[in-house]
Amino acid sequence: MKISDKGLAFIAGHEGFVSTAYRDPVGVLTIGYGFTMRSRVFAAWWRTRHGRALRMGDAISRADADVILKRLVDEEYGAAVTARFGALPQHHFDAACSVAYNLGPRALTWRWARALSAGDPARAAAILGANYNTARGRKLPGRCAAARRRRICCAPERSRP
Repeated sequence: MKISDKGLAFIAGHEGFVSTAYRDPVGVLTIGYGFTMRSRVFAAWWRTRHGRALRMGDAISRADADVILKRLVDEEYGAAVTARFGALPQHHFDAACSVAYNLGPRALTWRWARALSAGDPARAAAILGANYNTARGRKLPGRCAAARRRRICCAPERSRP
C-alpha cells in the first residue's frame, strides 16, 4: 500500500515544516518535516545532493521536502506497516504510517500495534492516546499528537480529517 494524499497531508501538517536544520529536543539534527540522517531515504537524497551529511544551518525547500516525505513514508514506513499488518483500510494504514513516522518503526511492535493487528482499532487508538508521548523522559508536543492519530485511526473513511 501507499500513503494517501490525506495521510501525507496529515503527517506534514502535524510534523510541521522547518526549512533550516536545527537540533530537536533530544539533540538530533533535523530539517524539513522531521528528517534526520537516520533515515536511509533522506540520508541518501541529502548526500547525493550535497555530497556530505546534514549540518547545522543547512536549508531545504518545501518542494524538495514534500517529494522526500512522500518517498520516505512509502519506502521506509509504508513498507514496514504493510509487512506488519498486511492489507488495512486506507485510513488505518495512513494512521499506522503516521505513528511509525512520529515514533519510529519499532512502534509497530508495541501494544497499540498488537491491538490493531487483532482487529481492534478502537483499542489501538485508546492505547495511542494514553501513551508514547515522551522521549528520554521529556514530554514532547509532537508526541502528544496521539489524539489526532486516534481520531484518524478510528474514523470511517468518509469522516476522516
